[in-house]
Amino acid sequence: MTKAVRVGFVLLIAFLIGIVMVSCGGKTQQAQTPPAKEDKAVSPTQPPTQVSDQQGSQKDAKSLEQPAQPGTQAQPSVSEGTPKIEAVEPVYDFGEVPNIDKVEHDFVIKNVGTGVLQISRVSTTCGCTVAQPEKKELQPGESTVVKATLNLTGRSGPISKSITVFSNDPDTPQLNLEFRGTAKSLIAMEPDRLVQFGEFPAEEKPEPKTVEIKSLLPELKFNITKVDMGEDNPFDYKLETVEEGKHYKITFSLARELPINQNIFKRVTIQTDANLEGKPEATNALRNLMITLAARALGPIEIQPPTLTVRVGDEDEAGATTPEGQQKPGTSFQYIRVRGIKDKEFKITEVVPPVPEISVEINQREQGDYILKVSNIPRDESLNGKKLIIKTTSQYAPELQLEIKTIKYPPRAKLFSPTGITPPPPNISEAMKKMIEQQKKGGQQQQPISTLDQPSPQKLEPSSNNPPQ
Repeated sequence: MTKAVRVGFVLLIAFLIGIVMVSCGGKTQQAQTPPAKEDKAVSPTQPPTQVSDQQGSQKDAKSLEQPAQPGTQAQPSVSEGTPKIEAVEPVYDFGEVPNIDKVEHDFVIKNVGTGVLQISRVSTTCGCTVAQPEKKELQPGESTVVKATLNLTGRSGPISKSITVFSNDPDTPQLNLEFRGTAKSLIAMEPDRLVQFGEFPAEEKPEPKTVEIKSLLPELKFNITKVDMGEDNPFDYKLETVEEGKHYKITFSLARELPINQNIFKRVTIQTDANLEGKPEATNALRNLMITLAARALGPIEIQPPTLTVRVGDEDEAGATTPEGQQKPGTSFQYIRVRGIKDKEFKITEVVPPVPEISVEINQREQGDYILKVSNIPRDESLNGKKLIIKTTSQYAPELQLEIKTIKYPPRAKLFSPTGITPPPPNISEAMKKMIEQQKKGGQQQQPISTLDQPSPQKLEPSSNNPPQ
């Protein structure tokens, strides 16, 4: 074998040995470092809380992917629900109770909605007291109690008193509760509270009216010690004892003439010596019984209303509107009825207004019955006390006088004008007027106006149409 062949053979053997060593070393390295599992392996530096968060999110994701079981439904959140207030017994009928007692009742309030019910407050009408509810915040299905007390002292006859519960229920923000029943007086008056003489011709005297006063409690005895008619009372009375300590009569009659075409109401206090042991408030009510006498004397011709009332200070620039059309600016209108009482065949010949601006239209409904349409009445305080004269053919009332009374009100512009916008002075330029009107419509804040466009301050005068600043 030649030298060259031997050298080539040695190189070939060395090359093969190198290949074998490289291949063995690569397998050993791969066995020492196994590949990481991306989905299951956890980094040793990752904190435990993060691991739990990832596991929880994976569980939530799986639960979202799972279909809902048949027959089950997701429950809404209480914070997202709607509260609904309801009273178990909104009206409590206490029947007939003596007017020396108090009526107490517990109104039960429930939340039948799906949200939290919040009760803000409870209010009552006169004569009724109420305690705040035991709970002001009710979860769905919960209930609470509103304790209420009605004092019947001094009352008589049918009674209805309400209680209002305010809450955040969007459909029923105000829930009404009610006491209903009859207060039975231990001393009864017939007629009760009001003695009505009615309407009658002024030259005639109405029939007397009798009030009977009785004790409804067998053990309660009393005497009428005084009948206080008050001051300037045109009525008189006569007291009669039917049964000592139990039954009395008082007859009222008209003692003098009444003003014509005026409603008269006079209060009378009937004082007694009734006594209820241990009930001072009820005793005081029984010792002072109130009654009112009412009457109206009619002249030969009646005018309704008896006074023509004019509102002053709330002028409407467009004027009042009648069924027939528009009134003049700054005026009003009214209807007056003139009706015959004793003389039903009279005629109205003329109506004389206090100022020439006022116009009067006479319309006859039937014989002796007229409607006057009084138009273009100036809203002016100078009319106060002046009279509208109505001339007739009646021998009893050839001339009737209707007095005018003015009532002053604050200007409407001050009550309803937008805040922050100053009305223009009377002699302001047209350009400035347009600018301010545009700002009113757009709701923008008023910008300063150049002094070159402003009128001289010395020339400005206050306007009666502008509200005070």
